[in-house]
Amino acid sequence: MIIAATGSLQAGENTPIVYRGRYEEIFPMMAEDGYHGVELHIRDSREIDRKELEKQLGKNSLILTSIGTGAAYGAWHWNIGSHDRELRRKAIECLEEHMITAAPHHALIIIGSMQGRFRDALSEEEFINNVEESLYLLDRLAVQYEVSLGYEIMNHYESDFLYRIEDGVRFLEEHSYKRVGLHIDTVHMNIDESDLGNAIRRAGSWIRHVRPGMRRIHLRGNLQMENALRSSVILNNMPLVEERLSLWGETVIDGRIPTIGLYRCLWEGFFQMYRRWESAVEITDEERLLNGTAKNFGDILMGSWEGTLGRMYQYFLLITVGLIESRKQIQNASGMMPKVVDFLELNYMRKISQQEFADYFHLNKDYLSRAFKKHTGVGMAKYLNNIRIRKAKELLKSTDLQVMEIADQVGYFDAKYFSRQFKLATGMTPAQYRQDM
Repeated sequence: MIIAATGSLQAGENTPIVYRGRYEEIFPMMAEDGYHGVELHIRDSREIDRKELEKQLGKNSLILTSIGTGAAYGAWHWNIGSHDRELRRKAIECLEEHMITAAPHHALIIIGSMQGRFRDALSEEEFINNVEESLYLLDRLAVQYEVSLGYEIMNHYESDFLYRIEDGVRFLEEHSYKRVGLHIDTVHMNIDESDLGNAIRRAGSWIRHVRPGMRRIHLRGNLQMENALRSSVILNNMPLVEERLSLWGETVIDGRIPTIGLYRCLWEGFFQMYRRWESAVEITDEERLLNGTAKNFGDILMGSWEGTLGRMYQYFLLITVGLIESRKQIQNASGMMPKVVDFLELNYMRKISQQEFADYFHLNKDYLSRAFKKHTGVGMAKYLNNIRIRKAKELLKSTDLQVMEIADQVGYFDAKYFSRQFKLATGMTPAQYRQDM
């Protein structure tokens, strides 16, 4: 087993890379510190001097063990799951260039952020299909260059697909890749593993590369402090939320020296608490996906180290404000349901969408829909249809209007569609209903 250190030419000041700078500067430091291997993080291998890289590796008796590739996703959004064929092509081309760099050492290419996210495709199914096809192309290239590929298992904040080791193993078992295995980073992916040690042991040889992180830090919990913070959220009191959030953070950090591992655990601790708040407010998964402010832990690290905790608190406050606004919307929607019902009873003959209803009452469409169903027991569309059928029955009984005219008067603009809906509701066509009166 070779113990390697991470290094990069282009890493920012606060990127979690141990050595950063020119190869002739960082490789001697790695060797002096006792490392025999290097995990290089390279945005695009066409930007480096491969001959100089080999010279410096040989000079310092180091082996290139692996290449981290995520910077290309950050810089250009190149990823193998994208709906955009050109972005996928560039991602595969970039990864092939890394294979050329890795070939002399038979090193492993890590596919982490370059996997992409579900939002990069039109659907979850398309994303998975694109990843599968791209991996087959990359697998053939890996055979050609005699290198390996490590599909990184991350977590559900940083990845939408395969964020537990057992999921990764199952995925690989379902495919016939020759050079694709798992890369695990015990900082990134331990959030979703209930028993990390057993997960690693069960995976066995499917794991090709490990980047160990700090042992997970157990933060001091303070239920009283958490309850006080939640109370301020329920009261919609943002100054109090800000004060109590700061006190909560100080309690769980408990005077420890700030490290990336400690901040990550603070991040995880907040989101465990936040998910409980969401459940209490009945925020749905769809509404979470619609939240355009979503960040991951890596975004928080971008910037000065001294400002990391402040950026984290600002983000916590931002999404808490969003939660409070969602709570207000839900409460407002529930209180307005009698008015919405009255509006439908008076305007059933109009062609109006749920979005137009929501705009009319100044409510979020999803909250309106959910609150309406909770209030009446049926969805808005079905409720409106029931009104129209009831009004149609009255007209069939009391007038000699033709079916087409009745359909138009109760809000159906297609007589055939009206007849189908009427029969579904009553078991009879409008004409049969009129005859049976």
